[in-house]
Amino acid sequence: MNADPQKALDQNTEDLDADWYVLEYAAWRSIRYHARREGFFSSAYKSAVFISMLSSSAAASTLAGMLSEYPKLPLIFSTIAALVSLLNFTINPSQLARTHLELKQKFSSLLQQMCRDDRTCIDSLHSRQCQRLEIEANEPTVYRALDLLCHNEFARSKGLDDFEDLGWFQRLTANIFHWPDIQTMAQKAAQMKARNGIRENG
Repeated sequence: MNADPQKALDQNTEDLDADWYVLEYAAWRSIRYHARREGFFSSAYKSAVFISMLSSSAAASTLAGMLSEYPKLPLIFSTIAALVSLLNFTINPSQLARTHLELKQKFSSLLQQMCRDDRTCIDSLHSRQCQRLEIEANEPTVYRALDLLCHNEFARSKGLDDFEDLGWFQRLTANIFHWPDIQTMAQKAAQMKARNGIRENG
């Protein structure tokens, strides 16, 4: 028995729409993710500079003069300044913030190009998928809890009832711990692609 050509065409169109949706979902999630990472490292850098300035020898000497009953204050403040400077030099949060800013801009550019693409053309889809892979090849290790928080933001923005439940400690430390045992976003994307309700909302 010959297959119905129209049915096959509809199935191909549906699959193509689903693939575009998953790609759009990945781009939006990545933009949110790198915006959060950029904000985290920018705040860390500014905090380190502030603490280092506050704990400088001049500030410590001034405070020690005001509180002469605590003669060890200059040593304490100098130690704090040295430790903060060491952490700032080792981790280099300003450079990490720039890295995530650049990645955010690349994913934003990808999303803008997708808006101009012919979504009935599979070659356009493959081109954007390759572009996504090129960007992701330069991404640092993903923080899974933060990734899932960004997924929840995307689902909320689309009016979808598809939220990942995270504990308060996972949310609090999303930018600090990797939480590798949490479900990967590749699994989430596969689930979203399989849900007809998600496709209809796309």
